[in-house]
Amino acid sequence: MKISVIIPTLQEEGLIGSLVQHLFEASAGFLEEIIVADGGSQDKTVSTAEAAGASVVKCPQASRARQMNAGARAAKGEILHFIHADSWPPQGFDAEVVKAVAQGKRCGCFRSRFKTSSRFLLLNSYCTRFPGLLFRGGGQTLFVTRDLFLKEGGYDEQLVVMEEYDLIRRLAKRAKFRIVPKEVLVSSRKYEQNGNVRLQFAYGLVMLLYFMGSPQQRLIQVYKALIK
Repeated sequence: MKISVIIPTLQEEGLIGSLVQHLFEASAGFLEEIIVADGGSQDKTVSTAEAAGASVVKCPQASRARQMNAGARAAKGEILHFIHADSWPPQGFDAEVVKAVAQGKRCGCFRSRFKTSSRFLLLNSYCTRFPGLLFRGGGQTLFVTRDLFLKEGGYDEQLVVMEEYDLIRRLAKRAKFRIVPKEVLVSSRKYEQNGNVRLQFAYGLVMLLYFMGSPQQRLIQVYKALIK
């Protein structure tokens, strides 16, 4: 089995080159390709990604759900692995994913660890080992077999926020979900920009509203009001 890594980007020239290089170096030989699905970056994200060896899919608008679906359509691998631009998977990440799928876990993620000494974020990282949607997050990455992804219709392109939780929720109802006991190293930039408590409160409130069935527009309003 081969893996297609898909990275949604928007203005990520400072991170994308080093991430692509890291993924190639960390691969254990199961990596088919790296696809950067760009949402219209005006900086050097696209050229930097291509120079590092990634393929680029250009999307007409910035929408993470649409970008990741576009990347999936272009992918050749039997397994799709969605990774954020500020998340660095561990050495041999692709072998771990293939192993999980071979064991019957057709979807899953890794644990995560923030680049910080903050006790608050260390606790946050510790909780990513637990099952349940409450403990999931985009920084942990998401892998899924192509056939399962297609059966579920991919990401819901009507969603601007919570699109990853929505997909994980649907996938977990259809297949066994694996939390790989190795860590993805995640940037703490959003916490540094917004403050630990403020950002966690914002995430928690948006998630609560999502579970309560609030309309997407309400979630977007809250997200934009609280998060920089």
